[in-house]
Amino acid sequence: MEALGVWFAVAVFAGLVPLASAFPQSPDAPKRDGHPIHVVRATDRTSVGGAEVFDLDEGDDAEKIWIRTVTALHPETEVVQRAKRFVADGGGRVEIGPGRYHTLLARAPGWYQLRELVDFERMRDDEVELVPDDPLKIEIVDGRGDPVPGAMVELYAPAMCGVEEDLNLDWRAASDRDGRVFFPHYSWWTNGSLFGRGYRLALAIPLRDPRRLPIGSRDDARAYEAPTLRWQIPALSKLRIEFPGSDAVPADRAISFELVGPMQRFGRPDRYASDHGKPVEVPTETGVPLRARFHWREQDPERPRAPDLLAFGDAHPIEGGCALLRVPVASDPVAVRVRPVRGDGSTCSARFDLSLRWVDRQGFRLCIPVHAIAADETGSLRFEWRRPRLDAGERPARLRVALRKVGWHDDDGDTTEPDDLVSREVDWPLGEALDVGTLTVPGSG
Repeated sequence: MEALGVWFAVAVFAGLVPLASAFPQSPDAPKRDGHPIHVVRATDRTSVGGAEVFDLDEGDDAEKIWIRTVTALHPETEVVQRAKRFVADGGGRVEIGPGRYHTLLARAPGWYQLRELVDFERMRDDEVELVPDDPLKIEIVDGRGDPVPGAMVELYAPAMCGVEEDLNLDWRAASDRDGRVFFPHYSWWTNGSLFGRGYRLALAIPLRDPRRLPIGSRDDARAYEAPTLRWQIPALSKLRIEFPGSDAVPADRAISFELVGPMQRFGRPDRYASDHGKPVEVPTETGVPLRARFHWREQDPERPRAPDLLAFGDAHPIEGGCALLRVPVASDPVAVRVRPVRGDGSTCSARFDLSLRWVDRQGFRLCIPVHAIAADETGSLRFEWRRPRLDAGERPARLRVALRKVGWHDDDGDTTEPDDLVSREVDWPLGEALDVGTLTVPGSG
């Protein structure tokens, strides 16, 4: 339990576990076989007859409970699907399960409440307060003030300590024909819950300067009115992404990807996916530098988020224009050999990351990373490269092979590339083997 206490303190500091909630706590409450609760409105304390109460009985052992962030336990899906449903009587009262710890979702038309890690042994009363369930309305307009349909808004959580991947949460919505997006349960986010701290609403499109709206708890804990926000966004173009050779991907495996601007990070899981290889169009700010990361192969257990391909380029520079990125999915194996040596010509036995990259006809730079390859007994780096299967008209003339220091975290959200230690351009290989030759690694003696 001591370890749990330390974790709990850190979680409270990080804003993952509620301190003040709709369930005031007292350490001296006796154990009970069942737990009667009283559902009331937070605004005037009146009873809410007929309220739905969804109860996940977590049991009595706190050490066995996985404390989830609220968006991982999505109130409209997982709680409703997994919990036992109760209905409060005319006086707003209902009795739920006997376990000590519970997750509760209570709702009535226009009213809402969700709480996790409710400890019934520490409650000093039985009230569950419902807050008004009005959504936050966001109006998205362009530089002329006209509504922008189809702009994607998402719930955003920054990486813990800024060193891991951002978590792409499970709420995301596109603006309607009038440019409107409605973020649900706004008063719940902003009243009495620490879950909201650190979370933002953000535009889920590549931008130079991404705007993020904090939605954490407010100082006025009883201000329930949901405002209307007006977001003006820069001129947009589109990026059309096509997936030639997608028929080579098993039907049960997704083609997914991340696409971000220069000040945005890759997150997990991927935001975008192709429907069995169909093209995908994504709005982007005009001319913004783009970074993309693609997945379609079976994941490596050692590096589950390592990309199958990276792409770098620029969005279309004209408002309403459409750039094209073709991501070759089908591939053929090529046996690659590279021999790294020190300055004195002796074998360099260190491990290396490698990058094999080329520029396509549209000007995008495509890169296939290879991780942590060690030299064999001959002093050579040998590995299998999945050469993209390209038509003759799309095949580049040259391929650049580069050695890099081990440890570039291309699977942790970082969208930048490290410097090459040394690289060489070679003819695009057409056969089953590629011998890059000997590369002298600077600073290696």
